[in-house]
Amino acid sequence: MNFVAPALTKGSAGTEGAEYTFYNVTPGVNAIFTITNVVGGAKLTSMDDLTYGYAAAWQPVVKTPSNQGAGESYVAFKIEFVNTIGGGSYQYDCAQLSFIDVDGDGSHVREFVAARGYDSYTVANNTILTLSSTNSGGSGTLTKAVGTYGTYNGLDTGAYVTNINFNFKNVKKIDEVRVGNITDQSFTVQDRYSCGYFRNITIPSISILPVTYTSFNGTVIDNKSVNLNWITAQEINNNYFEVERSFNNADFKLVGMVLDGFATT
Repeated sequence: MNFVAPALTKGSAGTEGAEYTFYNVTPGVNAIFTITNVVGGAKLTSMDDLTYGYAAAWQPVVKTPSNQGAGESYVAFKIEFVNTIGGGSYQYDCAQLSFIDVDGDGSHVREFVAARGYDSYTVANNTILTLSSTNSGGSGTLTKAVGTYGTYNGLDTGAYVTNINFNFKNVKKIDEVRVGNITDQSFTVQDRYSCGYFRNITIPSISILPVTYTSFNGTVIDNKSVNLNWITAQEINNNYFEVERSFNNADFKLVGMVLDGFATT
């Protein structure tokens, strides 16, 4: 699907009830986006910004609240697919809404996206997104994907760890899609660019570790040391294990190595 040059066809721009039409997203089919909710001081700066990313994608820009304070803000949309002639509902056998580059500003703002009524979703097995789901507030499960504070430059389909694909079957409409931000107590007011690509974005399966563990146990000895025991079922291109220690759960220091079954310190 191609989403280009939306027209405001009903209501006031950026407000609840406003309706935007993307014409001919596929031949003979329009997509109508209706703002159903504006929450927490969010502001829709642009319905489809082409400064970054992909011209064929839906790229809304949602501004953080103007008032300082920790909280969640977002704009919610309903999406309907209709025939260009007659305006009746059009059903796609399958459709995919792939959100790209769900990240943060590097300090105090995290982006999030959410969708309801999907059949399945896909993220990378090393995703940086935090996922949560609820069945309240509407029809079907609403799943939210929250990015980290870290930022990834631009809008790039190659940054797999920031992407989520929502998959739909026999779809005439998507009842709810949310695009928003989560802010700390203090933050810089800013526009956050989002990218919703209505096409398949491949997320590869990436091996995080070359080792498959069957067990890992730690035992405290005389309140002075810890005995670590682990068993592996498979090791691929693995030369040794490093054992690290931390006193604050944040900073770690190497204290030993295990090579060919023997420990060195």
